[in-house]
Amino acid sequence: MQRVLAIVLLLAIIAGCGAQSTPTSGGPTATAQITERPTLAPATTSAAGPPTNPPASTGDSATVVYQQPGDGSLRGITAAGIARELAEPTRPFQTLPWSASPDGRTVAVLVVDGGGPKDAGLAKADLWTAGIDESNPRKLLALAGPDPGLDAIAASTRKSALINPQFQQLLWTPDGREIIVTSAHEGQVDLYAVASDGGAVRRLTNTPAVEIYAALSPDGRRLAYASATSFGTGAGWADPTAWVQELDGPPQPLIGAGAEVGGAVELPGWLNNETALAILHDGRGTTSVWVHAGDADSRQLYASPNPTAWDLVPGQFAVVRGADDPTAPGETLIWRGDTEALVPLENGAANAVTLSPDLDLLLLCGGTGGAAGGLALWNAGQRAEFGDGQCGSAVWSSSGKLAVGNDENSTLSTGLIVGPDGGVAESNLPPGAIMVGWLGDELYFFGLNVGNIWQLYRLDTAGSAGPQAVGQPVADRPVAPQLVVAQP
Repeated sequence: MQRVLAIVLLLAIIAGCGAQSTPTSGGPTATAQITERPTLAPATTSAAGPPTNPPASTGDSATVVYQQPGDGSLRGITAAGIARELAEPTRPFQTLPWSASPDGRTVAVLVVDGGGPKDAGLAKADLWTAGIDESNPRKLLALAGPDPGLDAIAASTRKSALINPQFQQLLWTPDGREIIVTSAHEGQVDLYAVASDGGAVRRLTNTPAVEIYAALSPDGRRLAYASATSFGTGAGWADPTAWVQELDGPPQPLIGAGAEVGGAVELPGWLNNETALAILHDGRGTTSVWVHAGDADSRQLYASPNPTAWDLVPGQFAVVRGADDPTAPGETLIWRGDTEALVPLENGAANAVTLSPDLDLLLLCGGTGGAAGGLALWNAGQRAEFGDGQCGSAVWSSSGKLAVGNDENSTLSTGLIVGPDGGVAESNLPPGAIMVGWLGDELYFFGLNVGNIWQLYRLDTAGSAGPQAVGQPVADRPVAPQLVVAQP
C-alpha cells in the first residue's frame, strides 16, 4: 500500500519532553484466558486450549474483513456471501486494530472503548482472537490495565500507543503461536509477545518510553520498532527514535547516533530478514531514511528537505522525492539492498508510488506534467500512462494485473483494471470502487450504490460476465477492507 509521509498529520498527534531510554527485555507474565464473543461486555474465565479453528469450507475460504464505521465493529463477508461479525459494536467511528493469522483462519482484534475524540482516558482495550468464521472467541489480555493517574499529555500518549491502528500493529509470529502487541497491562507501555492459545505473556521491552510501529522480520526472529517519551500536544514527539533487536535480545539503535531529534518517526519495516528501515522527520522539515542490516551499524540511506512518499514490499523499497517546484512531479528512487544508495528510476517521475510483488512492476501516481490524479504503469523501464485515480486503493494480482480505485477520501474515480503492459482491460466498474484484493483472476471490491450504501462485488477477469454482487449491501463506507484467504 502506498504511504505518504504526512508530517503535519503526525505532528498533530504529538510532542513533549523527556529523557530517551534504551529498551530492555523482560520476563514472562501470566494472563487470564477468557472465552466469549469479542465485546466490551464483562467476560467470564474458563480453561484455554490451543486455537482449533477448523479449515474453512469452499464458500468460506475467502473473507473480506472490514471496519464498520457507523457502529465501530469489525465485520466480514465470505466468498459465499455470508455475513460475519468478528467484533461487536463499540462506539461510532471507533477503529479497531486487527490482523489475520498466517493461515488466515483466525483474527486478532483489539476491542476498544476509547471514549470521545477529545477524551485522553482509555476505558478498555482488550486483545481477542476469534475464528474467521466467528468460532472459538477468546479474550487474551486487557492491555490498558488500571488507571495509572497520568496527566493529560501522558494519558493521551498512552492511549494513542495502545489503540491507534497506525501505531498498534498486532503482529502474528510466522508459526501463529504468538501475537506481538503494545500493552500497558503492567503499568508502562511496552512490547509483549502474547500466546495465541491464551497462555503466557512475554515482555519484550522494558523502558519508560512508549514502543510503537512494531514490525517483525519475515522469519519472525527479529523485531524493529519506534519509540518516544511523549507524543506531546502538536509540536513534535519527545525523543523519537527506532530500535532493532532479536525477539528476546537487547536492542540496537535503528536511527544512528547524530540524527537530528524532534518531529516524528515512521517504521516501514523489513526489506528482508536482515534489513530494517526507519524514517525520521527531524522537526526542521528534513526527512531521512535509516537502515540497519545484519550486524552492521545503522546508516543514513536518504535525506531530503522536500516532501517524500514511500512504499515497501519484500525485496524492494521506493522513495519519491518531491520536486523543488510543488507543481512538478517528483523523482522515484529504488533500493533493493544491494547498492550503497538509492537508485533513480528511469521514466519514474511521480508524486507517489505503489510497489508490486513483481519487482519490475510499479504504479506511479502523478503522471507526466505532475497531474495530481495521473496514473502510469512502470514495467521494466517502460512507462505507460493509463488514466486517473489514487494510489491508495490499488491491488495487484499474482499474474501482474492491477486494479485501481478510490482511496478513503474519495468516491469520484471509476475503477480500472490494467494489464502488465499498461493497457486498460476493464473500465466499466461501479463508481466509487474501493479495491479489496485478488483471489486468482477474481477481483473483490466495494462499489457505491445509493446514498452511503455499499455493495461487495466479485469480478472474474478471465470470464465475460460483469461484476457479481456478493452478500447483502452494507451501511456506511467500509474502512480498510482486506481479503483474508484461509489455508486448508
